[in-house]
Amino acid sequence: MVRPDFIEKGMALRTYRYYHMDFGATLWCAEKGERIDFWVLHNSRADLMREMTLWMNASG
Repeated sequence: MVRPDFIEKGMALRTYRYYHMDFGATLWCAEKGERIDFWVLHNSRADLMREMTLWMNASG
């Protein structure tokens, strides 16, 4: 789970190659009156297979 700014900056896709991002949870910090949203990053099986194929071709 990551903060929204991680996704907004494009790091989820560019750095870690996660293709799917869904809202996950909200953390409330009552003392500070702060709300933090977290997103769940995930890839499908097809995404993982594509990434592994790209990696195998690049390292061979």
